[in-house]
Amino acid sequence: GKAQPTPSDQGPSQREATGHLRGVEVIAQTSVTIKAGEASSFEWKGYGLRVHTPKGALPPDHPQCTLRIQASLSGQFHFPEESTLTSAVYWISAPVAFSKPLTLEIQHCCSPDEASLLNLEFVKAQCTQKQLPYQFEPVEESNEVFTEHSSYGSISITKFSGVAITHPDRSLLHLSYLAQVFLKSVAVSCRWKVFFVVTMNLDPMITLVQERLGGPVKETSLKIDFASDSILVTRSKSTDTRWEIESKSHPCIIKADVDNYSTYSEPPKCEFTATWTGDYSKPYLPQVELHLEGAKSPWNYCKIDFSGTADVAKGASLQKDKPTLGPD
Repeated sequence: GKAQPTPSDQGPSQREATGHLRGVEVIAQTSVTIKAGEASSFEWKGYGLRVHTPKGALPPDHPQCTLRIQASLSGQFHFPEESTLTSAVYWISAPVAFSKPLTLEIQHCCSPDEASLLNLEFVKAQCTQKQLPYQFEPVEESNEVFTEHSSYGSISITKFSGVAITHPDRSLLHLSYLAQVFLKSVAVSCRWKVFFVVTMNLDPMITLVQERLGGPVKETSLKIDFASDSILVTRSKSTDTRWEIESKSHPCIIKADVDNYSTYSEPPKCEFTATWTGDYSKPYLPQVELHLEGAKSPWNYCKIDFSGTADVAKGASLQKDKPTLGPD
């Protein structure tokens, strides 16, 4: 069967932080009911976690139990040998000891090639720890698996706590990044905000950014990679002079800001405004070309083509083109 989160844990309330995890910003929480005598699988969509329960995992005197899961991206954490966190931290608690191990699949943001995956490892910390920061240690019951071309690692465990994936050497770490474009209408007639945001390619972080830039926004995404310490975002001038497009922030994405992004701060982004100055008879939204100097080819150019007219526009299509700027 397929385990499902309980209805009471779905919706906006699931993103409210709970009080018992001191020093942790919980971005989402859910619960999963597991029934005796059944194998089940649960995928927490948008948060990078899958849980697989084998038949007979519950002891005979427990017909069912509920796993409670919280996800966090920031907190007072200490990792082995100053390792780098490459996943969300999942705080999992259960009221019983399992007779058989459960398999966790956790998404990481490393580039899914053999060299990047070589030194990844699962770590865990105790939810009941009284002293901060939380001390993460390698998982001892280790049968962890990291597969090339997959952004998930898996491990089978019976004892739950805070579980995450780390990499021990930042100099050898090749992270995967994602650029997103958001379109948001402003109260002023015929004016729109355009946000170009870069984050690590991790579902919980992507979901969080989409929530924080909420409202009448549609997002599109494009895989991206840094060729230097920063990406300078410049745009081509609109051929339609009835549109005024101007930058509202410094058009530069700093790699260190992306790598160290905390859920306590705003995501690294560039902001533009597009204002229609012609008549008000359903102006078509403009096509915006962005050149990403400092991004690797072929990801150093994108075209934002806003579909529809101003009163019905619901999003944008983002496409890469052949390289025009930036080092290979």
